[in-house]
Amino acid sequence: MNTLTQASAPVKAERLPFRPLLAAPQASYWTDETGRPCVLLSGRRTADAYELIPLSTDIGGCAFRWFKRGGESYDVLANGAESSCSCAGWAYTGGCKHLETTFALLDLGVLSSAPDSAAGDFGGDAA
Repeated sequence: MNTLTQASAPVKAERLPFRPLLAAPQASYWTDETGRPCVLLSGRRTADAYELIPLSTDIGGCAFRWFKRGGESYDVLANGAESSCSCAGWAYTGGCKHLETTFALLDLGVLSSAPDSAAGDFGGDAA
């Protein structure tokens, strides 16, 4: 049986202020053999490939699962001021590269909502 010998550090209740990325990630996109959009996000240190899967949402906006090649996935909701992402960056700062890139791809017309989503409420303003 494991015993905790010291109290763990308290969890911060407030978010840190969102700091925009020093350099926006470079995004390349294409469609795979099944027709799903794929994105390669390249930063200063890493490059990650994602498959974007449209999700249905009843609360408005557009939702996508960013499935990272390697197993991780993040759920992104693009819904104006109520936008969110399930990644750690969003949890700490309220902004992330997944959401910024989702808005950019929506503006370019590369992404569209899932067929049964309540996408009529979509607003292109990031939180």
